Amino acid sequence: MVVGVMLGFALTRIVYILSTKQIQNKIKMTLGAALVMAAVYGLFQLVYLFMLPPYVPLEITWGKCLYPALAAVCNTAFIVLYLLALGCGSSSVTNIISYYSMSVPIIAGTFLWGETIGWLSMIGLVLTMASLLLFHQKDYSEGTVKKKVSASWVFLAVGSSLAQGIAGIFAREFVATYPGYQKTYLVLGSLFIFLIPLPYIAWNLLKKTVAQEQPNIMLVLKQSLKACGIGSRKAVLKLVGLISATTISFDLGNMVFIFFVDQYDSALFYPLMSIAGIIAAIGVGFFAFKEKIPKKAYWGMAVSIVAVCILSI
Repeated sequence: MVVGVMLGFALTRIVYILSTKQIQNKIKMTLGAALVMAAVYGLFQLVYLFMLPPYVPLEITWGKCLYPALAAVCNTAFIVLYLLALGCGSSSVTNIISYYSMSVPIIAGTFLWGETIGWLSMIGLVLTMASLLLFHQKDYSEGTVKKKVSASWVFLAVGSSLAQGIAGIFAREFVATYPGYQKTYLVLGSLFIFLIPLPYIAWNLLKKTVAQEQPNIMLVLKQSLKACGIGSRKAVLKLVGLISATTISFDLGNMVFIFFVDQYDSALFYPLMSIAGIIAAIGVGFFAFKEKIPKKAYWGMAVSIVAVCILSI
């Protein structure tokens, strides 16, 4: 059962990493563009969640909205920071660091769910933190293109991982409080991810529209798309396809996660999902993106896998 869960999660991550990187390559990713993408992700996730099984009635109450809303704030931050990190650092290393988010619920488990962390788990957590130092590098290569890594990459990559980890705490709390309502959690979470960036998007569109001599919001939308590198209908259709692949794979991965998170101890489940994600990230970075990174980064990958294995003991 555990191997099947890991394999399913890894397959969804492979599709997610490939499609997200393609989106990042096609769009000039700024903070504003990343916030717009977060809203678009939320909307597409919401649509596809209703299309994907299980087909169960949703019982939505105000009480059930709290944890999804808190998780959505964290997941919106994760999406924004993650997309920005992909633009200034190695895709494989950025994705590997994102799976360190699993360490956050493991630590939280000792305080919230009465779980204990033994000496081996402590060693695993220390190795996890130490491997971050091995990932620090001045440059890396994608194919024949050599790219510099900005100082902000570490902040963006670690920040996205931390945000995702905190979201995982809220997911676990929801499942424990409302067992059997996993899909309700995913639907509400996607809805809030869609809603959170809307005030910024509306304010930005309004500001640009009012600044025109003859206000035209459709013209502003076209100009905004062109500024992001999406200037034709064909480009828009390709982007819709990539976003669909990203959100469907993300939804499927979340389903695997949310339906099994309460069936295993945090110290076992989260590390195993990390291993699946790390292997997927390494494989995609090497075979799909042709990334060439320094040897010490490979040591970092090895140390991170060892750390996760120790955490799973």
